[in-house]
Amino acid sequence: HGDVTFIFVHALVPSAIADSVRTLRRRKLHKRVATAVEKVNPHDYESLAYHFGEAGDDSQAIKYYKLAGERAAAAFANQDAENYFQSALDLSEAAPEQADLLAKLGLAQAYQSENQSALETWREAIDVFKSLNDIDRVAELFARSTRTTWDWGDTKGSFSIAEEGLSWVENAADGPGFARLLAEYSRACFFNGHLDESWNFGERSLKMAEKLDLVEIQVETLTTLALCRQENPEQTIEYLEKAAKLADASNLPRQATRAYNNLAIQYLHHESNYQKAKDQMLKAAQIAKKVGDRDGELFYLSNLGMWELMRGHIKEVEQDLPKLKEISDLLGGEGAGKLGFDQLYHISLATKGDFDQALDYSQTRLEGTRKFGDYQRLESALEITILVSIIKDDPGMGMSALEEYNQLAEN
Repeated sequence: HGDVTFIFVHALVPSAIADSVRTLRRRKLHKRVATAVEKVNPHDYESLAYHFGEAGDDSQAIKYYKLAGERAAAAFANQDAENYFQSALDLSEAAPEQADLLAKLGLAQAYQSENQSALETWREAIDVFKSLNDIDRVAELFARSTRTTWDWGDTKGSFSIAEEGLSWVENAADGPGFARLLAEYSRACFFNGHLDESWNFGERSLKMAEKLDLVEIQVETLTTLALCRQENPEQTIEYLEKAAKLADASNLPRQATRAYNNLAIQYLHHESNYQKAKDQMLKAAQIAKKVGDRDGELFYLSNLGMWELMRGHIKEVEQDLPKLKEISDLLGGEGAGKLGFDQLYHISLATKGDFDQALDYSQTRLEGTRKFGDYQRLESALEITILVSIIKDDPGMGMSALEEYNQLAEN
């Protein structure tokens, strides 16, 4: 048969053939490694995802990327969780699987205060779940979008999203997503001044959550219902203490922080027990830090800083400001934590006599928030104006701001 000579029409063809051979060999090697790891260390999800992916076994790679993401999320390693869920999503082609991964990806983004990205991811997932007629998952993601929008500082927008969600699921069967949406709608109603509606939907959410044994939603709803009963401090504290106890017993740190924050406020205002209130607020901040909720941590520490200012501990607050500013600078957007820090920072300026900068901030906030309808920021800006007017002994400016503040509270 003798020697055979091959002539290729293009010089890149032989290198492409060689690369193909090497790729096939490499995939076989990765498959062998993945099989061995699966037998010896089946919980090494990260390695298994990588090797199955390199072996071209997409279904197994997706499985292990998803498991790795869920484990990272449970350990509050939210950046890792985001990366793993995104890797799984890049390989996925099935609509139900894609929707579930998008839901998990959005949560990992939200827990890093990547609020805009989370909302866009969830909106994509909502569209897929609608196409699959999975109404309860639609409800769940509208609920999460409602909370994230509120966290971002858009009080009015959070209410609109909750209303949109309810229009899709109002007559749906009871389910975890539906219960969560009722809880978030109740919360949005409260912060938009619809107190009766907040109470009614909160009670409905609590009954559904108790029926389905959804402890997380029970905690969220109890915390909102407590806010609706502030004319009865004993009942408010009872609800909040029950919420905190349930959250601790069920290892729900994010829900616990909200209960502790609100408990701190109640202990301060209704029991005049500053140390007890401070302990609760510090506990909320410590838990938020542990779970990677930097915006929450900043929010609780800024609340505490405001209390310290009101007690005349100006030097102590000044010492803490650089640490809080460092957290604020790391956060994107304008969440509740950044709002709280901005308020603390500018009021601290006023206490040192820098009224112009404090008032400039307040007036800028007032102009923007009146137009946007953001009640949280409007309230914050008015509080700064009122406090500066007291310090400057300028009753005219203070009375005007106080009048608007009272009108806001009544509405």
